[in-house]
Amino acid sequence: MEVLTDWLPLALAGGVTADGNVPAGRLPGIGGTTTLQRGGGVKGTFSADTVIATFSAVWR
Repeated sequence: MEVLTDWLPLALAGGVTADGNVPAGRLPGIGGTTTLQRGGGVKGTFSADTVIATFSAVWR
């Protein structure tokens, strides 16, 4: 496994809060495929598919 981007915090959407560990993500490369790995938890009132967080500007 190759780490392409190390752990970075995710920017939480309005109405979403961290539940325990702050949500973060990284981009590992496995066998030539880039994947998203996310950790941490969130809480809020969700009744349908919704945006819970966005990537920091460093990822763009």
